Amino acid sequence: MVKKKITKGREIKPIDVKDQEFMIIEGIHPPYFKLPDFSKTDFEKMGLVKERRKSGRGFYNQKWGSHSKPYIPVYDKLILYVVGEKTRSIVCNQADIPEILARIKSQKKEVLKYKWNGREYQADEIPFWATRIKGGENLHIRSYAV
Repeated sequence: MVKKKITKGREIKPIDVKDQEFMIIEGIHPPYFKLPDFSKTDFEKMGLVKERRKSGRGFYNQKWGSHSKPYIPVYDKLILYVVGEKTRSIVCNQADIPEILARIKSQKKEVLKYKWNGREYQADEIPFWATRIKGGENLHIRSYAV
């Protein structure tokens, strides 16, 4: 790249900033300085961009198409009271409760109430989980309505 410097009406001879020897003589570049090579093809540039995005930084690392099941590290026995049947029980994660309730509703059966983690919930409630639990405590937070 050639630059021209204009000072008060007179022009100075253009300087070639890519001339390595001249820049070293002028004291602008140290002798061991190497100019970066920007001669990558578009395909190589896209490869570098993809590698940067894989590293897990910011906007491009989000998985837009997939909604993974939330991980809630609280397991306990779920006791279901279903109309016209005996009680059902299963040990499950808190994130599994909506799926289990939906499965029972799809079988045309009605859930009166259920118990999980020492609390009793109505059929239209799901236990609420706060992300800040001090190590090993049992979760006893009231639910929110669905």
